[in-house]
Amino acid sequence: MTPPTSKTVPGDVVSNAACLGTFRTALQLQHLVLPHLFEYRTQLAAPRKKSETQPKLKSEDTRHIKELMASRNLAAAKAPAILATLLLAAVASHLPVLLPTLDNLYGQAFFYLAAFDLILGLLVALSVSEVFPVIRIRAGLGFGFFGYLAYADIVSGVSDAGLQLAAISIYSLALFLATFILHYHFLMFIWFAGLAAKVAYIWLRYGEEFANLF
Repeated sequence: MTPPTSKTVPGDVVSNAACLGTFRTALQLQHLVLPHLFEYRTQLAAPRKKSETQPKLKSEDTRHIKELMASRNLAAAKAPAILATLLLAAVASHLPVLLPTLDNLYGQAFFYLAAFDLILGLLVALSVSEVFPVIRIRAGLGFGFFGYLAYADIVSGVSDAGLQLAAISIYSLALFLATFILHYHFLMFIWFAGLAAKVAYIWLRYGEEFANLF
């Protein structure tokens, strides 16, 4: 009696079965994964709405931004006229010294100061923004020159010299700030303060001369 022998499976049959199972598994994964992959790529390629990419602003924030932009635009539009009036006020402050000496006008230092202020005023009235740095320098130099004259009067014992120095300081600061302030209400406040300071300086220093002219 011969012992039973086990059937042996050839190696090529086993390898073919394994390849067939792997292929079936790949097909199943393909059917499961590919639809989701194409759907994800479609979502990425689709353009997003503005509401999805940008945060929504509240109505109060939007109103504040609009008011700020309107104030900046209005200040930028009014700044040349404001600077021109401040410079022309400086020209008017030189008249009490220049008018009595018309025969020797070119020998007066105030004549060249008035001519310089007049040229700057005309240029800025024509919206030549390149002169803004020159106006800042003029404000600083004017404060130094007229402030020194007021300080000399203080040392000499002139009663109104301290008020003249305060008026010169306010006017020079207003002229300097008006070259770059972009808030309309603040710019208007600076304008009125500068004009009031210049008028006060003219009255304090040249009140009698103006009275004699008229």
